[in-house]
Amino acid sequence: MKYMEHLRSNNGIFQENIENTLEKHQAQPVGSGYIDIISDPMLVESLITELTTIGIAIYGVSWWCFCSDENRERHGCPHGMGGPKSVYREGWYSEMGLEYESFDIPLNVYDKFELSSVTVEDVSTLNDSIRNYIQEFSHDKRYDKCFNPALWLHVPREWKRIKYMKH
Repeated sequence: MKYMEHLRSNNGIFQENIENTLEKHQAQPVGSGYIDIISDPMLVESLITELTTIGIAIYGVSWWCFCSDENRERHGCPHGMGGPKSVYREGWYSEMGLEYESFDIPLNVYDKFELSSVTVEDVSTLNDSIRNYIQEFSHDKRYDKCFNPALWLHVPREWKRIKYMKH
């Protein structure tokens, strides 16, 4: 069965697993879907591991600045535009501007997950590339300790969060 068909055929189970995983790892989606899910850098490794375990692929990463009084003093926050208030910490998120890179998987890999059957190993390999990118960028000279990665989950576009705005 193709990846997207598999997700759609078990959408209730997958969405409940995703929602529970996001809560467990204090990952905060920005909107009503499954893109721009902001993660604390200290929790992103375990988040990626659990998403991999439940069979959910990640296809991109963007960056958000965590703005708090302390970070404003230490790092000159905000580094970008506006964004949501954090539901897990005292502060808010600022979407990083275009001068900060984001990461998207190659189009041929994206298409494979859209149109083909994939294995557990395919999901793991893809998510490992996301993990590696985050680790590498966290050592880049442009990186600051207030930066938080936001994951983009490869799920059907029509899926809306089942726990949206319950915080």
